Parts: sequence; structure tokens; C-alpha cells
Amino acid sequence: VIGGYLAYFLVIGASAWRAGDTEIQANQESRKGMMSMAKELRQAQDGNLRTTAGALYADNTVYNNIKFIVISDTDGDGDTVSTIGALEWSTPISYYISGTQLIRSQDGATTVLANNVVDLQFIKAVDTTLGISVLNVTLQTRKTSVEGRQVQSTLTCSIKIRN
Repeated sequence: VIGGYLAYFLVIGASAWRAGDTEIQANQESRKGMMSMAKELRQAQDGNLRTTAGALYADNTVYNNIKFIVISDTDGDGDTVSTIGALEWSTPISYYISGTQLIRSQDGATTVLANNVVDLQFIKAVDTTLGISVLNVTLQTRKTSVEGRQVQSTLTCSIKIRN
């Protein structure tokens, strides 16, 4: 009898451990993808936010992809201002979902930022009190445990967009 109870508790414990491990994996994928996007999106400027199809972002509208440019040393001289005094801009950077992967694309090169992605949302809002634009980004991942239990992780980040 004691052996039966012991085996039962070992099975339950192993199942709980696997479920916890699945949850950790889902959270790590969300965090990995969000951190990568937030780092670059903090450098984006309000007037340069577009959909991957090229449409300018409207306030308070939900989008599932984004394309933007950032100030960048494009001529390799160590400065982000050209010899004629103009800012140097990167080629467009895009974020979108392909299948269940969060993709970063620039210059025809794609990088997988996260796996098991089920939703990606961008919403640009204007805080009229502070006079700033904020980009709210939501990333949702889902992972299935060995037992078939689905674990979901959702992260949201609010990013102040440069003027």
C-alpha cells in the first residue's frame, strides 16, 4: 500500500514538474521576443511607424506587424550625421509572425526572435496629458506540455516613441 502511494506521488510530482517546465519555456520565449523588439522600438520615431505593407500607423488601431527605421551610422564613419548634416537612417526593420515564429526582417535577412508565438499586437496611442506617443506591444506564446496541457504566456510592454 505504501509503495502504491509513493508511486502515485512520484507520478503526480513528475507531472507537476513537467507542467512547470512548460510554463517556464513559454515565459522565456515571450520575454526573449519582447526584449529584442523593445530594444529597437525605443529608437523608432512616431512618424516612421508603418505596417509591413507601408501604411502609416493610425492612433488606437491594432496592428499585427510593424515596419520602422532608426537613426543609424549607415556610412560607417562613426557618426549618425552625414557630411551634409542630415541624419542617417537605417534600412526598414520589420516585426511580424510567420507560422508560430516572431520574425525580425531587415535587408532581406530574417531572424527568429521567438517560437510558439500565437499573437502579436501593436497599438500606438497618444497621451495628451504628457504630449507623447506610446507604442503598446503585446506578445503571446503558447506551449503544450507532454501531457497535452497548453500553457500560455502574455507580455505587454509600453514604449515611449521619439518625436
